[in-house]
Amino acid sequence: MGQEEKPGDYLTEKLEILEKLIANTETQSRFIHKREMRGLRRILREREALLGKLLAVNNQLTMDQGWKNNKQLMSLQQAIADRQAQLLKHSSQVITQAATERTRIAAELNSSRMAKNLQNRYANPWATVSQGSRLNAKG
Repeated sequence: MGQEEKPGDYLTEKLEILEKLIANTETQSRFIHKREMRGLRRILREREALLGKLLAVNNQLTMDQGWKNNKQLMSLQQAIADRQAQLLKHSSQVITQAATERTRIAAELNSSRMAKNLQNRYANPWATVSQGSRLNAKG
């Protein structure tokens, strides 16, 4: 019985970590739309820590493969598989959103650079000189 409880605890912990990762991914999506880089960096650091925990749990589970055929843990295994699929789906959506937002930001920067370039290079510099002022002012 002791061997069955330990893998069950690890599977439960894995499910909890996956739930946190899904919530983290949804938060990333909100930060991407708001363009809040500081918050996004914090969320990514949290995600990295969660992935480290998930890796540790997976290493513990791979040491003992006997739990895979346990019928009592099948529902937990199915829940984990569902959450992993959901996490992959959300993560791919967030990556797509981030790429789209990056393209949008690049286009905005490019248009503002073009406008500044146009204003600096092609605007008539003599138009700002008021009538009657001296071109070669002293001192």
